[in-house]
Amino acid sequence: AARGLRRELIAMEQSVHREPAGTLRQLERMVAVYEKADSETQLWYLLRRAQAHKALFMYDRFEEDIELAAAARISGASPELVLWLQTYAGIVEINRGELKRGTEILGGVAGQALNIDARRLYVFAQQELAFTLGLLEQYDTSLEELQRAYGVALDLGQRDLMAMVNDAYGAVYAYIGDYPRSLEFYAKALEDFRRLGYKEQTASVLQGLASTNRYAGDWSEAEKYFREYLDFTGYAPGGSRLFYGHYGLAMTYAEQGDCGRAAPQIAISLDHPGPGPADGALLQQFGVEVVRAGVIQGNGRLGRGV
Repeated sequence: AARGLRRELIAMEQSVHREPAGTLRQLERMVAVYEKADSETQLWYLLRRAQAHKALFMYDRFEEDIELAAAARISGASPELVLWLQTYAGIVEINRGELKRGTEILGGVAGQALNIDARRLYVFAQQELAFTLGLLEQYDTSLEELQRAYGVALDLGQRDLMAMVNDAYGAVYAYIGDYPRSLEFYAKALEDFRRLGYKEQTASVLQGLASTNRYAGDWSEAEKYFREYLDFTGYAPGGSRLFYGHYGLAMTYAEQGDCGRAAPQIAISLDHPGPGPADGALLQQFGVEVVRAGVIQGNGRLGRGV
């Protein structure tokens, strides 16, 4: 039974991206077999469950899965499986605001992945690394890493990997301030992810398109994509999706001076903070500033903690 479970888990790579909610339900039905399985099968189970939780914006559960995997006995497990789990451990660090630590983990994974010819893993870790380097304003290095990742993805001929790299290109060019190029890369990624039916990745690109249009001052396009993002992510129970969408709308309205429309969006966001420790504090401060501006109608309350 355990051997069959491992084969089934390995085969879930596409379904966890296309139907994360259904995949999670399937994983929940496997718990009894998982608990009696060998250590490597248990690690495969935790990897797939972590991926499903992440795709569903259930970030606390995602972190728990990765922590369970880190605490497990991994002697004898395949090196590629261990590196996949380490990649997500790097993403956990980034979500916690530990960007430098996250880049160290992802850079180590990417190097080791090439050494064992795990090229799909390499591209995934490399584009996550490049995205985070962009956050750290190491733009030249970030773009160089993306160029390497895209070359490998192109050589593999795997459309989802190419779309992931294009998504990261879109983010980095937005950080640089080259909004037309950012939107161009996001448009390519969105077309591919929609064709593939990848849920989390499509949501990521919609959020990127919304944010980039906001940075560029195209308010109508920003609002359109933030609302499309909120509609699309209705598949996911995780509240963090609401933070990203409603906080984005709040900023879009506030930057136009329309704090009356921003206030209700802030109220929703305060009840659904994002995964990073800075998200809640940032939002609280933004809400306080709107209150101080004296533009809130009604009872003047934005929500919890204000």
